[in-house]
Amino acid sequence: MGKLPGGLAVSNIGACSIFAALSGSSPATCAAIGKMGIPEMRMRGYPDGVAAGCIAAGGTLGILIPPSVTMIIYGISTETSIGRLFIAGVVPGFMLAGLFMIWTMIACKMAGGYNNPMAESVERLKENVKQNVDTNLKALVRVLPFLGVVAGILFALYGGVATPSEAAGVGAFLCLALAILIYRMWQLGPIKLIMRDSLRESVMIMLVIATAEVFAYALSSLFITQTVAAAIADLEVNRWALMG
Repeated sequence: MGKLPGGLAVSNIGACSIFAALSGSSPATCAAIGKMGIPEMRMRGYPDGVAAGCIAAGGTLGILIPPSVTMIIYGISTETSIGRLFIAGVVPGFMLAGLFMIWTMIACKMAGGYNNPMAESVERLKENVKQNVDTNLKALVRVLPFLGVVAGILFALYGGVATPSEAAGVGAFLCLALAILIYRMWQLGPIKLIMRDSLRESVMIMLVIATAEVFAYALSSLFITQTVAAAIADLEVNRWALMG
């Protein structure tokens, strides 16, 4: 997409679509893709608003493209088929991603496009890379194993082979195996840091869930939730006024 106006921003929206299909979470999509995409766009002359805007817009796809955490919560709350909700979100999700890409190209075209403002030697290096078919093929071969992991996770999710949590665990293990066996990125120090940070985040989330369960049990035991629900049910207002 290098020849398209705003090609890097468009590719970031596409990356958000893929990551949204893997994670089902908008904040996770923005955090993961934005950490890599925003610095690259800023380095290549994209305004901060465009760099942050395309990531923010692409991140919203996480609640629409299945498996969506929001759809799961909605389905459980309303007793709606989660599978049907997932199917209903596929076409609108990718349509919205396409519209985001089209608008990004139009906006960048109207602004004159964004090019790399770095040295001309970098531009000449880009031209050499484009002309060097062998280099491009080697780069593609190195990416294929990772794309295989993505395809495997999507198959496990949509084929009913595994739950989202199980697929996440398998995907994390496969990525670690790829990094060590294929990409030769075996370094004990970084892996220890990754494991430590992952354990810290997981424990934090589990503590939040455990505390929420204790809090919910206390509210239910004291009949606070039942009293509030009865008071809301006794209100003589329509549903729109209640929502307001």
